[in-house]
Amino acid sequence: MAEDYTAKVDYMLKINGSYENTLDIEGFAQMMKDPSYCYKFYWLEAIVDLISRGVKETTFGEIIDEMIANAWYCVREYDKELKQAKEQLTNMVPYRALAGFFTKCEERVDWGSVRRLTEYIRRVDQMVTALPYTLGESGRLKKEVYFHPAWIRMIQDNTVNILGWIQYEKVKWLQNNNPEVPGLVYKLAPADEKMRKLSNVRKLWEGILEVHEVRDVFTGKPVISKKYDVDHFIPWSFVMNDELWNLMPMDSSLNSSKSNRLPKWNPFFRIFAENQYLMYRMIHEQPKIYDRFEACYWDNLHSIWAVRELYRKGNSQERFCNILRENMRPVYDSARRQGYEVWEMGTPVREDIYEYMANN
Repeated sequence: MAEDYTAKVDYMLKINGSYENTLDIEGFAQMMKDPSYCYKFYWLEAIVDLISRGVKETTFGEIIDEMIANAWYCVREYDKELKQAKEQLTNMVPYRALAGFFTKCEERVDWGSVRRLTEYIRRVDQMVTALPYTLGESGRLKKEVYFHPAWIRMIQDNTVNILGWIQYEKVKWLQNNNPEVPGLVYKLAPADEKMRKLSNVRKLWEGILEVHEVRDVFTGKPVISKKYDVDHFIPWSFVMNDELWNLMPMDSSLNSSKSNRLPKWNPFFRIFAENQYLMYRMIHEQPKIYDRFEACYWDNLHSIWAVRELYRKGNSQERFCNILRENMRPVYDSARRQGYEVWEMGTPVREDIYEYMANN
């Protein structure tokens, strides 16, 4: 996909004669190559945003402020720590981001001196190839950043494609380096509540309640039709999806108490799995309920393992619960390692209710 973005940028440059053959697009593409940390993505994204708004020159501080604004949702801001972090960013990121252009220059790069790096960048821009930006003489956050006019035009003309390429590479890097965090792409910006689509899941559980009693996972009491919430066993804020295998009918008052926390795995997962198996059994026994299950496919059935293994016809109760456990437990444990609290219920559920639920 990154290659597709590069190809699109290259194609648009070729059809626009105003900067054809004047800019090193290959060097520009190298700006995303082999980052040690994800800062480079935010740095370039901030530059493209500024240029697209008509900014012709700026400072390190203003670019990093833009980086922080773009990443505000996943950054905790403390004034003193933030200033130190901003100054640390100026040490290498602005220079390393241009490294893809330096291969065109025979002169060796001196990475040990900010002053010499600034001079080197100016020489490359004047004698080898036009760079997207050059730097001024001030220090730290007041250091000036000057954008090249030709690069300004190119970035303004292709902002959408370039930002798409940067964001794709950023998400790919973050997901590869944070494999335990599911749905990371949805956690880089504030979540839109409209993304949450539970209406078909609620209709499915309503259909089940019409033909069979369902007991609340936490209280053991019967779920009353139209007087419950559809909630996530593993919090939505961690999984960032509304997959059917993670959803359950739940007492509304307890839902607000549970909030953004994990239920205790034992004994609640066992009861949750029993309810999931009841749903599975009803799906394959009742044609009308199966129709409601099919309606969940678009919004609530994306996990390949669930479609191919969990909900396929013919699973025994033991097999079904084992598949669910094998796929949910690693996600649950990952959420615990990420700092999610375990929910302590105010009123313990009686063991005889557990036994009843496990055997019905």
